[in-house]
Amino acid sequence: MNRFFQAIFAAAWAAVSLQAFPDWDDALRQSSDWYGSAEAAQVADSVLAYQTDSGGWPKNLNLAEPPSEAYLTGSEKARYPTIDNGGTTTPLFYLARVNAAQPDAKWRAAMQRGIDYLLEAQYENGGWPQFYPLREGYYSHITYNDNAMVRVMRVLEEVSSGESVWTWVDEATKQQAAAAVEKGIECILATQVRVDGQLTVWCAQHDVETLAPAKARAFELVSLSGGESVEIVRFLMDIETPSPRVVAAIEGAVAWFSKVAIPGMSSELVRDANGERDRILKESPGEDLWARFYEIGTNRPIFVGRDSVVRYELSEIEQERRGGYGYYGSWPKDMISKEYPEWRSRLALQSEGPVLYLVGDSTMADKPRPTTPEKGWGQLLREYALLPLRVDNHARNGRSTKSFIDEGRWDEVVSRLKEGDWVLIQFGHNDEKEHKPSVYAEAHTSYRDNLRRMVRETRAKGANPILATSVARRKWDDAGERMVPTHGDYPLVVRQVAEAEKVPMLEMETLTTALEESKGVEGSKKLHLWFEAGELAIRPEGLSDNTHYSRLGAREVAALAIGEMRRLELPIARYFADALVARDGSGDWDSVEQAIYKAPQGPEGSPRWIIRVKHGEYRERAYVQRERGNIRLVGDSPETTVLVEGIHANMIGPDGKKLGTFRTPTLQVDGEGFQVHSMTIANDAGPVGQALALRVDGDGVVFRDCVFKGWQDTIFVNRGRHYFENCYIEGHVDFIFGGGLSVFENCHIHCLKDGYITAAATPAQQEYGMVFLDCRITGEPGVRTYLGRPWRAHAQTVFVRTEMSEVVRSAGWHNWTGPEREKTARYAEYGSYGEGGDMGERVSWARQLSRKEAKELEVNAIFESGEPVAPFAPKP
Repeated sequence: MNRFFQAIFAAAWAAVSLQAFPDWDDALRQSSDWYGSAEAAQVADSVLAYQTDSGGWPKNLNLAEPPSEAYLTGSEKARYPTIDNGGTTTPLFYLARVNAAQPDAKWRAAMQRGIDYLLEAQYENGGWPQFYPLREGYYSHITYNDNAMVRVMRVLEEVSSGESVWTWVDEATKQQAAAAVEKGIECILATQVRVDGQLTVWCAQHDVETLAPAKARAFELVSLSGGESVEIVRFLMDIETPSPRVVAAIEGAVAWFSKVAIPGMSSELVRDANGERDRILKESPGEDLWARFYEIGTNRPIFVGRDSVVRYELSEIEQERRGGYGYYGSWPKDMISKEYPEWRSRLALQSEGPVLYLVGDSTMADKPRPTTPEKGWGQLLREYALLPLRVDNHARNGRSTKSFIDEGRWDEVVSRLKEGDWVLIQFGHNDEKEHKPSVYAEAHTSYRDNLRRMVRETRAKGANPILATSVARRKWDDAGERMVPTHGDYPLVVRQVAEAEKVPMLEMETLTTALEESKGVEGSKKLHLWFEAGELAIRPEGLSDNTHYSRLGAREVAALAIGEMRRLELPIARYFADALVARDGSGDWDSVEQAIYKAPQGPEGSPRWIIRVKHGEYRERAYVQRERGNIRLVGDSPETTVLVEGIHANMIGPDGKKLGTFRTPTLQVDGEGFQVHSMTIANDAGPVGQALALRVDGDGVVFRDCVFKGWQDTIFVNRGRHYFENCYIEGHVDFIFGGGLSVFENCHIHCLKDGYITAAATPAQQEYGMVFLDCRITGEPGVRTYLGRPWRAHAQTVFVRTEMSEVVRSAGWHNWTGPEREKTARYAEYGSYGEGGDMGERVSWARQLSRKEAKELEVNAIFESGEPVAPFAPKP
């Protein structure tokens, strides 16, 4: 049984026996043995009596008692099948439990009809309406309200597994259920509300046509849901192998929940003098609160009475609504503090790449409470990590080497280790506490022995240990000129163990001492937690903490750790960025252009500056200056990290003239050696003329695992040498054009409309222009396209071992209505295959390469005129 239903039916596992059924809820709170009883069968027969002709069940009824005559002859509305309030899903679950205990064909037949009902009710876009058959009004919206759609997907997910109580389900139904769940996931991802390029959460209901947030009842207006969105995130976190889009959806939603939490408050349901219910807010420094509804764009909690007027204070709506509706709650609390960290840890375990395990104390640990300003430096280190590296932070507040081992935390880390992983070990802050026997470890005996054990057990698993001295406490001498060491011999012991065991060591004590001193007595307070009374809701009395870090302090210490890894030339250092771009403001920059502009201009031969761009839509243009080429831009994934703008040639520029083609790119690269990985670069101007997604004038430029979207003139490779690997490129007319030497290897070319893929302008003296190696060409249904036409007379384009679908015209190439260009254009193919790959009807002025010529068209051979392919070879 999945976690969702375990929570709903938690009491069912208790040994409870009922003599009667006052209501339907009691039938769902039984021991597993009870479902095999005659009493359970009697209730199941009653449930069958409520099933409608469509296969679904109504809601808000006591299904444990047979339907009355009044019900059968009364209002049709009461009998209407639905997924709301547990309608259909709860009866299905109950019947499955009873059938597992005492199999009966009639119950299986009813369940099959119920499953078919859910499958039939699903919209083509993957959503489910509240009522089916459809009813007019908000009932036809895609309905997350009261977790209706999530309940359906949970049931179908269990059905598709064919396990537990669903072993009787046939293969065809299991496959249909699995497909419905996949479509439902796509709907969830498509309806997640994006504000200013950032993923947030969901509305309680969405329009079936536009997928936009939609209004329901008078007091349920368009908004972001702080309630229903929690179960959506939980469902996504239960997906066994989440796609990058699912990961981004979870990360975006959790970040939003953290951002909108109301610190130091709780809500309480009370009774007034007349015994009527009311809801009040009160200060609770140890608690955090969330609103049920948030205004889209401002994130202000909103409250709506039956008059449908938005108000920003709960006290301003009628008492009946204040006491009769859950406008406040702590719904995301456990999800953020427990389930989300566990989910991240599961991702690390699934990783085929290396995992960096962090073990240490509170200075390194994650701080899951969203409203605390305290952050561990390991928490910020994770944000600079680049895939496929995963950072799994096991550091915990108050731990020493002794307590970390005694509590079994170290054994848990060891059990997870695989060959090639890394373990970063930093203790000492608590080991030195002689007054606490549970954590105290004497420096030269047990502390030393514990560190040695951790090092040796890490190596025994084929993993790599890294030691780190403790970070400095902020303690100044009386003159306020120098920091006073507080860790005694503990850093010395770390150094000794590192030398004896030949372990790399991060000199964090020395570096953090220098960091504190560089800020001065007052400036260093910003690295820590200093608040006056009344400044911090969760600590109204104020706070003066010289040990733990603020976000700023944690980020600067994480940067020191990355710098140390680079200084030691550890292989893991290549998986960390130097700067972080985050659309939500949590990074060093919130703009790609800004991060590129602020990158250092080191001398030739300097290490490449790496910028991680977190998931989000960055609606901006970015320009890479010639002197800033030594940069690698790395997105979280092309599905989730998007740089996009909609500038086209017919727009009027600042000079009052049309921009023209060459001033429209979303990304323009003049810098040499620039690299982009795992991003989408797009121009969404649409079919309005020339509109570049990318313009490249720099040499040695590399794009790996990227997506390029546009319409006409998507990619302009103007000059220089360029390498595209595992990229997706779409467009309509001349959407890969220019005079550069550009190799496309293992790329997917997709044609949106009849047109031309390439328009090369290769200079006559240049041997190569555009070379496509082991690529694939597809297109929209009915589209027919040419492989290319010569923009300039000596255009050179060649396709080698390319799969060509039926979209490729049999002639292959077009002369741009210039027969004279047939004499100079250099078009060729080798090993084309697929419906469009037949060379039999190709134009006579294009040639087929020999095997020897094709073999020579390898990346290194193409680029060997001039510099070797050094800028193209190394992968991150």
